[in-house]
Amino acid sequence: MSEYCNNCFCCGCYLVPRYKRLVNNVFPANPQHGLDKNNLERLRFYAVLKPEKLDKSFRYMSEKVARYLRHRNKPYVILGIKAMNDTMKSCYQQLNTFVDHYLDALRLVLEEKNDLELTEHAVSSFESFCEIREEAPNYQRNYEFFVDRFTELCHNNSDNNKTKFRCLGLRGHHALIRKTANDELQNDVWKHMDKIVPSIVFNMEVRDQDRQSNPKTSSSQDNIGVTTAPEQIELIERGSTLTNDNPAILAEIVLRDLFCRAHLNNITACVQPILIHLDNHAKWIPVDFPKYIFSEIMNSIKHHNSYLIIELLLGHLEKHFHQEDTANIKTSIMNVIQDCMVFAAANTGAGSTMFTGISRLLKFLRKSFQIECSSTGNLLTHNQDEHEFQTAVINGIGDFAEKLPDFQMMEIMQFIITSLPTLNQGYEETTNDSKFAILNFFYYLKN
Repeated sequence: MSEYCNNCFCCGCYLVPRYKRLVNNVFPANPQHGLDKNNLERLRFYAVLKPEKLDKSFRYMSEKVARYLRHRNKPYVILGIKAMNDTMKSCYQQLNTFVDHYLDALRLVLEEKNDLELTEHAVSSFESFCEIREEAPNYQRNYEFFVDRFTELCHNNSDNNKTKFRCLGLRGHHALIRKTANDELQNDVWKHMDKIVPSIVFNMEVRDQDRQSNPKTSSSQDNIGVTTAPEQIELIERGSTLTNDNPAILAEIVLRDLFCRAHLNNITACVQPILIHLDNHAKWIPVDFPKYIFSEIMNSIKHHNSYLIIELLLGHLEKHFHQEDTANIKTSIMNVIQDCMVFAAANTGAGSTMFTGISRLLKFLRKSFQIECSSTGNLLTHNQDEHEFQTAVINGIGDFAEKLPDFQMMEIMQFIITSLPTLNQGYEETTNDSKFAILNFFYYLKN
């Protein structure tokens, strides 16, 4: 008995809880050998057999990962992430019992900002976590740290691994979107759109530059009206070998998936950051980039929600009327609205909301005439800018009407004719170019 005590109890072997022994046995003496598969299988079986021990098991694994990080023992940190990931997949039904410890470990790893290998393993594990479908949302869970870290990765400017870090940031955002966007009770991701969406648009700029340098590349505007379902986007993402090395292509996929999943109540939260980004970074001119973004949005969004995009753009256009020296920006915004209206006409027709939009456009046209009449300073340049805006409005309404069935086109014409008296109030005071624009408007109506 004394020999048994000396060999077992006195050395403390059996005083260590079983879950700790199982976790310790998973890590090999040499990290190059990888996880001990037999002991990992025992840990999985123990977790399934006694789910009440999962909380302690994951807390202990999280503590070991934190200890290895403090000691700069990267190989064991990677093994710890893999062990937690494999155990999580086996016990996903009890996710809420241990998820806090798991996310704490990922936070610690992601804080190692300059380590590409650790960041890649952490993002891959986070993607596996986001693929788990939960029966009920956890309202106490907070993803704010992950949103901030992934946003930081999307804007990475390191000399060597900039592309890879940006792709990892986009993958993290995409995983979080797919985790929470489909659940109407999960509002956490939508309140962070002011960080997520600008990160996506920032990486899409390179894609737009490539499209401009290679005109033969198929444009999104050529495929306008061809919507993409979330399932198709998932297949595109899995089948593409470019997404891990090309943040521009990956950003386009993430944006399309985001608007595929967006509900009516969430669209404003997604579009407003785009408008602010284009304003703050002066991206409205040239108009190719805004057109590229909104063509992707219109191709991805549910057809019955397309009018809301136009409404938000009209509201943004109205803001620029109260600012000076923005006539060229107004024209660019109007060109984007024109493309969106053509898409809406082909897919949804002219509803009551579209009549409201046309009424607002006619008010903008009248304001433009008034601004032109009261303009001072460099009249030639200013009047030319206003004339281009007026032409864009007229062409937008005309192109929209052309895509409608005949009976709806007649309704649009009747609606416009009733608005013409207010439009003609400043006709006599306008320049010859503006008079030509109004006559062009009448020509559209007659045809």
